[in-house]
Amino acid sequence: MKAILHVGMPKTGTSSIQNTFAAVQIDGLRYFDWSQPNHGSLIAAINRDETLPFVAKRSAKQIAVVIEKYRARFDSGITETGADTVLISAERLSTLSLEQVREVKEFFGQFADDFKIIAYIREPASYLASAFQQNVKTGLGKFDIARSVPKYRAFISAYDTFFGQENVELRLFDRFSLHQGNVVLDFAQAIGFPLDPEDVKIDNESLSAEALALLFADRRLGPSFDRMGPENNLANRQFIERLSRIKGRKFILDPEKIAAILTSSAADIEWVQDRMGQRFPAPEQNADVIFKSAQDLLDLAMDSHDFLRQALLPKQAKTPRDITEFVLAAL
Repeated sequence: MKAILHVGMPKTGTSSIQNTFAAVQIDGLRYFDWSQPNHGSLIAAINRDETLPFVAKRSAKQIAVVIEKYRARFDSGITETGADTVLISAERLSTLSLEQVREVKEFFGQFADDFKIIAYIREPASYLASAFQQNVKTGLGKFDIARSVPKYRAFISAYDTFFGQENVELRLFDRFSLHQGNVVLDFAQAIGFPLDPEDVKIDNESLSAEALALLFADRRLGPSFDRMGPENNLANRQFIERLSRIKGRKFILDPEKIAAILTSSAADIEWVQDRMGQRFPAPEQNADVIFKSAQDLLDLAMDSHDFLRQALLPKQAKTPRDITEFVLAAL
């Protein structure tokens, strides 16, 4: 059996790939059965990585029972469908140490004897902007960009070591390079299982500048710590979903600040371009909004009151009663 590991470098359409392939039925391909489309907690369990609550809260024996439960479902599905290729996808695969990659290969090597590794590589400046946005979604209230500088060679080399460089394919995450400009369709083509565009499930879309500014203000000045608790995950997702309805302007982060941050990564960036056989597109230098500091975000949040009202009210308020009913429903 062949196993395809999608090493989901963050902010390269990973959620869309996972949600699409977990839902669609394709002859010859089986998406590894797990409790959710993202196999991240499975990978953490294989590595016994207690930084993930799913692992930390369970004993090794309990973890083994959970894995065996879904492994049995997978085996049953393979028997029923006769698929000879299995697909595994997780962002966590892009953060593993050399030893953890070895453990992952050993686990999936129990039923696969042929491997294909695919990773999408994003231009570092656009990656930093997207990663900053994601960090704000998960609670960041500081203008901290440097924390997300990608380390390309570190994770790619581990897969080259254990799977062989000839089995590790790097693909440029750029709209003009992707099949039909869509990463899910591009991935489907790359693994040899083309999809109907109607089957694609797009997820985790970018926020506008105004929406990001409002969310940042909440994280920095509001009760964001309450939103981040496990018991409030659903409420936090709903809050972000409402803000995502704001169709405001496009933003980038200060190009000069980004360039300075990436100076120390020049060798790593050059290495991955050589390894990929493609050059990164030039980073954007101009946009409707350029964020240079936390104050820029807070200033825009102050100017976006009407956007906030439109995003949170389910309909245009025409009377004070409309607003009252909305507040009661929100509470």
